[in-house]
Amino acid sequence: MVERPVAEGHRFNPDHRLQILKWYLYLLRSIPTGKHYIGISADVAKRLTEHNTKSGRWTSAYKPWEVLGTEEYPDRSGGLHGANDF
Repeated sequence: MVERPVAEGHRFNPDHRLQILKWYLYLLRSIPTGKHYIGISADVAKRLTEHNTKSGRWTSAYKPWEVLGTEEYPDRSGGLHGANDF
């Protein structure tokens, strides 16, 4: 078997188990205005930090944000369907 690079700095290892990525539907609330925002992410803590620190996005006008709740899904499409049902 020939090993080929998967990504720079990484090599394919057939013995390495694949990590299952979970997706989360999250609900944010703007602390100063009370506005709500629904999003989907595999890393809610990272996304919250991005919402609270980046500019030029809709959410940047209403920061800081807090997480009101999350719902776990096995894949991104499940999270999208959950957002549509919200």
